[in-house]
Order: sequence, then structure tokens, then C-alpha cells
Amino acid sequence: MKGYIIPRDVKGETRILTYFSPKSLLFTIVGILIGTVFYMFFKMLTLNTTGMIVLVIISLLSFGVGALKIPETSAFPFFKDTGGETIDDVIWRYIKFKGIKMVGLKSSKRIYIYGRRENE
Repeated sequence: MKGYIIPRDVKGETRILTYFSPKSLLFTIVGILIGTVFYMFFKMLTLNTTGMIVLVIISLLSFGVGALKIPETSAFPFFKDTGGETIDDVIWRYIKFKGIKMVGLKSSKRIYIYGRRENE
């Protein structure tokens, strides 16, 4: 008797607990570590509830940066150019392009993109 391979959907098998991809899990862990520093600071001031709220907010924000994508819409020019990309990719691109001048480093690598104007 010959066996047959049954096709199955393998998309999303790298997800952990159906919400966390490896990248979003890493961003969430980093957010928890940063939030823990704030929690310890507020704990020294005997503001445990405030520290816990700050920890949760920082963790959720870092999860959002690692997991969410920018919506595709033409309402705003920024969303039109970056629609469908993850937030962390946009942040890294901004740091590479504009942020190098902010820290005082000089970069010889520049990328210029000339877009078409729709009014012309």
C-alpha cells in the first residue's frame, strides 16, 4: 500500500502561543526588562502600582513595535510610503538615514529615493 503526503498549511508555525513571533517575543522581553528598571525605581518610592502600570505599558509598546505593521492607506503621505511594513523596520531605516547625523557620526552611505508627484 502506497502512502500519500497530505498538504498542510505551514504558515505561522514559527509563532509561539499564536501571538508571539520570535521577533515580537524578543521585543516584548526587552520591553519587560526596561519596564522592570522603571518598576524598581517606583518601588523605591513606594509606588508599586504606578511601577507595575509603567511596566505593562512599556511591554505592550515594545510588543507593538515588534509585531504590528503600518496600515496601507493613502490618507497620509507617511502611511502611503511605508504601508505594510513592520514598525521596527521603519524605525531602523529612520535611524540609519536620519539618526546618524543626530549622534554626530558621519556616513558616506546615503540612499535617495525620488518619488513621482501625483499632481503633475
